[in-house]
Amino acid sequence: MLRKYSKLIVSDIGDRTASRSPASPLIPRVGSVDTNAGALIIGGCAGPLEHTLPKKGDVAPLMTKEIESMKSFRCIAAALMMVVCVGASGQQRNINFDLIAAARAGSVATVRALLDQGANPNSRNRLGDTPLNTAARNGNAELVQLLLERGADVNLANLARVTPLMSAAYGGHSGIAKMLLAAKANVDPTDRTEKTAMVYAAGNGNAECVAALLAAGVDVNQRYANEATALMWAAAYGKNDSIKLLLERGADVSARDNRGESALSLAVAEKQAEAAALLRTAGAGK
Repeated sequence: MLRKYSKLIVSDIGDRTASRSPASPLIPRVGSVDTNAGALIIGGCAGPLEHTLPKKGDVAPLMTKEIESMKSFRCIAAALMMVVCVGASGQQRNINFDLIAAARAGSVATVRALLDQGANPNSRNRLGDTPLNTAARNGNAELVQLLLERGADVNLANLARVTPLMSAAYGGHSGIAKMLLAAKANVDPTDRTEKTAMVYAAGNGNAECVAALLAAGVDVNQRYANEATALMWAAAYGKNDSIKLLLERGADVSARDNRGESALSLAVAEKQAEAAALLRTAGAGK
């Protein structure tokens, strides 16, 4: 029975091999070339810059040499502009790549320095993870605070639709979850397997994150995929602290999902004896 739930609880947050999506447009793969960076400028030598010059037959012979010199000068200038543009683009890609690497390493000082140099706080790796999502997943509160102060998008999800709040809830980083919620993190998004931050928190037994989400306005009896409740997720995995908290906050012990399962039936089926006892004490099964 739990297999129906366990398929959903396996986190996309930790899955770093499932996605085959192309690189994020904010961060090209290392070694890639941004062919759009100088495309208009390069084309200028045979396009806009070229057609503004007189043709050889349109002017007196004495002007031909000057015209040729002008054409050469403009093409050289265009080439120099292309080099500057491509160089700047390459520098931006490199600094953003360095930012992602620094966030992954958890180096607050390096991240701060790169942001000071103009790195994009919403840069993304090939899986769509931002520095904020990485920091939230790794439990780096200092880095999360810095990124929020520098304009990181608190709701920007990765390619699996996992948000920073989901990452924090999954890892049980309640302090970070509170920081994200204070920064207006949305509690409603679902990832690609229809899990929410509350599902992650309840299913992994992170009672403090459950409390933070309830305080942020999540309904204790909110229905999720398959009409399951947070109490059902906690019961199925024997997360007793979360069960106690949810019951204290008014969780409905008689609720059933769209397969007819209740929190108690899930706890019994998965041999979660203490969880089942808690639920019976609260009136389940009567």
